[in-house]
Amino acid sequence: MKKPIYKSLEQDVPVRLRVLRNGDKNKNRALVIMSPDISPGRKMQCTEVLHLPSAARRLFNEKGKEIFSVKDLQRDELVYVSCGEHWINPDLSIAHQKKRLFLRNLASDISKIQAFCNTRTTEALVLEVQSDIVSGAKLAVCKPVATSGEEKQIIAPEEEQMQKNALTTESAPSKTLDSHAKAHLRMKARHTPLKYAWQEPSHNSDEGDSFPKKMQEEILENVEPQRKYSHSPKRSKLQKLCHQQFEYRDGQIVSHAAPQLVLGVRGPDPRSGTEVVLVEKKANDGHQRWMHKEGSRTFHLVRNPELVLAVSMTKTGNEVCSYPVIVQKYKPYNNGTSNQKWNYIENKKTFMAFHSTALDKEITAANYAGICTSSVVKEENIDQPGYYSLSPSGKKKMTLCLACGRSLRAEKGLKQLPAGRPFVCASGSETQRPFSRGPFKTIHVAEVDLSSYEAEKTLSHYEEHLLSLRMKTCTQVVAPIGTAAALQKPVKIIAYKNGDGYRNGKLIVAETFPMSKCVENPRLKVKNKLFPTSVTSDGLDGIDESLFTLLHRSPIAIWVSCGEPFLSPNALQKAKKLEKQNWQKKDKILADLDTMKHKMRQLKGRRVAACQPATMVPNQSPVEPVVVEGGWTEQTQEEIKLMECIRHTEAHLSEIQERQSKRNSPTATKHTALKQSSLYKQPNAKRVWVYLNGCRPDDGTYAWGKSISELLDDCSARLKMTRPASTLYTPGGELILSWDQIERDMFICVSTGHGFVTQKELKQLMEVRASYARIRRQQGPEATDIVVSPPEKLQSLVHRLNF
Repeated sequence: MKKPIYKSLEQDVPVRLRVLRNGDKNKNRALVIMSPDISPGRKMQCTEVLHLPSAARRLFNEKGKEIFSVKDLQRDELVYVSCGEHWINPDLSIAHQKKRLFLRNLASDISKIQAFCNTRTTEALVLEVQSDIVSGAKLAVCKPVATSGEEKQIIAPEEEQMQKNALTTESAPSKTLDSHAKAHLRMKARHTPLKYAWQEPSHNSDEGDSFPKKMQEEILENVEPQRKYSHSPKRSKLQKLCHQQFEYRDGQIVSHAAPQLVLGVRGPDPRSGTEVVLVEKKANDGHQRWMHKEGSRTFHLVRNPELVLAVSMTKTGNEVCSYPVIVQKYKPYNNGTSNQKWNYIENKKTFMAFHSTALDKEITAANYAGICTSSVVKEENIDQPGYYSLSPSGKKKMTLCLACGRSLRAEKGLKQLPAGRPFVCASGSETQRPFSRGPFKTIHVAEVDLSSYEAEKTLSHYEEHLLSLRMKTCTQVVAPIGTAAALQKPVKIIAYKNGDGYRNGKLIVAETFPMSKCVENPRLKVKNKLFPTSVTSDGLDGIDESLFTLLHRSPIAIWVSCGEPFLSPNALQKAKKLEKQNWQKKDKILADLDTMKHKMRQLKGRRVAACQPATMVPNQSPVEPVVVEGGWTEQTQEEIKLMECIRHTEAHLSEIQERQSKRNSPTATKHTALKQSSLYKQPNAKRVWVYLNGCRPDDGTYAWGKSISELLDDCSARLKMTRPASTLYTPGGELILSWDQIERDMFICVSTGHGFVTQKELKQLMEVRASYARIRRQQGPEATDIVVSPPEKLQSLVHRLNF
């Protein structure tokens, strides 16, 4: 009988505690709660009381030691509640706490990049039994033992030695035994037991009870070869080779070393993530039968075809590059599913894992490491798992990769994207601010390049950056809490956006000045002057007392930039004043031009109303035999002069409009210089939405090109056209002949050379062809042999004229 379990009275007694948020300095804000234990319910109570952003997960005492039980806590003891992060020392300054939190988040991001770099180029891994080949043994993928040439070198000496031992230990008639008996003889020869002294034949009693020296040497000689043989590297390789050999026959994956064991899953209802193990072979068990599909290179479980044989990349085994084997839900994508693809090599009896393209392996590694796929493949639509969300209007769709979607799925209400729709993750675009960090905590996705040749360099760069920041943090001296508050000097500033002048300023009161949140340059532009270089991310302690007095007396204006040069507010005011003068000048010219045109219309009306007779001059031209000259048709000298003035004014107006269109102002010149820099340089390629001639625009896709020929080649590849594209049309049917006619994100109809056809016309043509085929099928081929002949009266008339 089992001993009854009684709960002690101490476990039921509640303890009153004072709780604070992790890192909070003010102990007067501590709240009192009653807690008999540290259960999830009590942690939920902490979450509600302290208004934490997420669920409370960890408790710490005042010294930073984590608390797992309340037995050792005293009444009204102060504890700190964390949402999962490490303990933050409240004695440290806020700036130092932010630095530590930033370093932890950066280290977390770097660990994801490290995990991606370690798994993106998986070596040749084969299916292997983890332990002894028995029922219930787990499967994994590991490095292969040797190549086929090395296998022969290992197996051949073993078989020769085993046969030699069998022949020497048994008599000649053993050759006539069956294969089962021969196997027993080989095993006896392989495992010859050591015979001790009492098992040997008796010796002469004159030699005494001790073993002769010669006999001891013989025993040692017999022991050493056996020990050496049992631990030989060839034998260990042979044993591991047996663990890696399997055969696929009759829908089962059979162990070559133990044919009575096959791969299968246990349990009546296997789910995604269930481990694959060795089970006893049964003919009609659907849990151990696999259906091989060569097109997708997958092995589907017959019991549930949605589950396939896959490699679990969430955890590794004890050995390096050892991954467990599980069943997983089939993913019908071209990329991101390399762990579900296998290659069965029949002559080697080997199952090779990750049998796919390099891009598929990289996307798979990115998904499991929590890396945005736009960092791996820049600006290229690929078929991969992902999520999407629609705008409130339902017209604009936002697509995210698997890693970004998992981090934002609950917040943004994302839905899973179906297969067969290539896309590029929105987190890689610099314009998508809400998704700029993706699954990272500090790093922006657009700044990370994890392509095939840049991944290692990017990882080294961030590791060096993290090490440098840690060294700076360690060398800084943290002041005591009593003097830290006294040394912190808050200042008032009015921040403006660089280029907006004195518009939309924001009043900011701050004790520290983190440069990463304001500007990328080491200096701040302040009223056309610069702060001293002592203004660092640590604070404002290096500024002169006189300057601090000025800052405390009245807020000082600063302009915040993202790296571009400073745009002076005075230059902006001059540019606006000049622009206003140009507009006033243009308005005056337009008014004068309207006045002159009105006067021209009046002069022409007076001349026509006078009705002076004109001269009729004969002409030899058959088109115009008589020309009217002079009189009311001839312009006066006043009209001619006025027309010249109108033309001169229109030419002057066109020059002004051209200058305004080019925005030839001081501010615009600096913006133009910025656009020509490497940071703001736009690519020459244009992105357009293309669709096939006669199809719906919604069935199209994006295409890129720097010229019409390059765009036609990209359209042929992305639309998967049977013949190369040769003609481009606008949605209205206008032929596109020049690259200047193409604008970014415009809709373009692509044709292989046929004329423009709308979807309605194509449908009518299909109906005509269908009617034609239906009539020939129902009434025979003669039904469509129609000959149109003229009426009988017309035939008789033609006959009479011929004769």
